[in-house]
Amino acid sequence: MNQVAKVDAENTLPADPMVSMIERVAMSPDADLAKLERMLELKERHEAQNAKAQADLAFAEASAEFPDVPLRGMNNHTGKPYALLKDIIGFTRPVLAKHGLALSFSTEVTDKEVIVTAELSHKGGYTKRNSLPLPRDTGAGRNAVQAVGSSQTYGQRYTAQAILGLSLGEDVEDDGRATGKPEGDAPKRPK
Repeated sequence: MNQVAKVDAENTLPADPMVSMIERVAMSPDADLAKLERMLELKERHEAQNAKAQADLAFAEASAEFPDVPLRGMNNHTGKPYALLKDIIGFTRPVLAKHGLALSFSTEVTDKEVIVTAELSHKGGYTKRNSLPLPRDTGAGRNAVQAVGSSQTYGQRYTAQAILGLSLGEDVEDDGRATGKPEGDAPKRPK
C-alpha cells in the first residue's frame, strides 16, 4: 500500500450507523419523506444529547480543578470583599480551555434594563446559558453610558459565578452573616 493510501485508511472514520440508515432510506425510490424527516430529527436529538453529555463531563472535570479566586474587590457600601470579573475570568479560563470549554458573554440593552447572558460553550457544540436582567446602574456621577457599563460588568460577574458554580466568599448563612466558608465548615448552631 502506498503512503497516501495508508494515511487515508488510518484517517477514515467509522461509518455512523444512523447516517448509513438515513442514506439507504433517502436513496430508496419509494422513500417516505415524513419518515426521513423523523429519522433526521432523531439523529439531531441523539447528537444534542451526546454533545450535552460530553460538555457535562468536561465541566465536571474542569470545576474540580478551579483554583480559589481571590477577593480583591471591596464593596464601598458594605465593606465586604468580592471577586473581580477579571479575576474570575483570569483564574478559570485556563482550566476551562484545557477541557474544551469557553466562557463568553452577550448583552442586550433595552429602555429600562441591561440583560447580561453568560454562555459556557463546549467544543462538541453544546452551549449552556444563564441570563440576568438588571436595571441600569444610575448611581451618583454616572452618565448614561457608564450606567449601562456598570450594570454590564456587574451582570457578567454574577452570571459567570452562577454558570461556573463558583462560591466566592459571598455565601450568606440563614441569619444573614456572610461566612466565606464552605458549607461543611459552617459553625454549628445550638438547638
